[in-house]
Amino acid sequence: MFKIQHFNDELVLKKAHQIQAKIGLTHQGGRLKSLIFKDKPIVEDLENKTYDKSHAGAILFPFVNRIKDGQYDFAGEHYQLECNEPGSNNAIHGLIFDKTFDIEDTEEKPDFAEVKLSYTEQHPPLGFPFQYKIQLIYRLTEASLSLKIDIKNIDKTPFLFNLGWHPYFCISNFDTDFLGFESHKQVIFNDQMIALGTAKTLIPNPYALKNKALDDCFVLSNKVVEFYTDYYKARITGHPKSDFLQIYAPPGENRLAIEPMTGISDSFNHKKGIQILKPNEIKTETWTIELE
Repeated sequence: MFKIQHFNDELVLKKAHQIQAKIGLTHQGGRLKSLIFKDKPIVEDLENKTYDKSHAGAILFPFVNRIKDGQYDFAGEHYQLECNEPGSNNAIHGLIFDKTFDIEDTEEKPDFAEVKLSYTEQHPPLGFPFQYKIQLIYRLTEASLSLKIDIKNIDKTPFLFNLGWHPYFCISNFDTDFLGFESHKQVIFNDQMIALGTAKTLIPNPYALKNKALDDCFVLSNKVVEFYTDYYKARITGHPKSDFLQIYAPPGENRLAIEPMTGISDSFNHKKGIQILKPNEIKTETWTIELE
């Protein structure tokens, strides 16, 4: 039987000795804090950075990655976001990573546990002055975790957005672990990690991690990414709009961010991957991690 435990600032979904997921609530944006499978850590926080610095496991909305100088134009108006990236004049990782999500519902079943969380933005910042409701539905089974996200526009005007997820997967050995994904285009960045465009290139599959400074983004030919380590295999899929993959290995950590995204860096300006949400409209994205 699956169980759900509620502590002060987190929910724990689990089936004993099989699988466990921790979800952060208070000022943590409904993030995935950790995922354990058969007593082995799969997703964890960074060892040397706190969440306010790493944004580990965060849901990225209304923009992924960065917005250059925090500035963009939409529907004839100019907007200025808070620039919250130290050392660069960029807005980074969206606007909900530090929000407190409410518990709408929980369900314990013999073959799964599910929680529904939500956050309603009724007092938006000047840089993104739109009201919305975001619902997160986490479902844990014996060998998978899925996250369904519903975004509803509760404002009177349309707004632009994209979505991403920022979980850090545990590395067993950078020399032997590898990714499997299909791509023929890589995103080109400037020195501030602002996207300049894409370029066709030969991207090996499997994609080895050895001897690489990993902070790269790829245009996926399909929406399946596999991660092979010495002690587990993870299959990450996104539907329907997760057409991009960001991978990042922070220095000094045995972690790899495998980030499914519906857009790329500076998307509010070049509009790559942008979606428009009309008043009262709902759009959905689902990510699934399957484990072996």
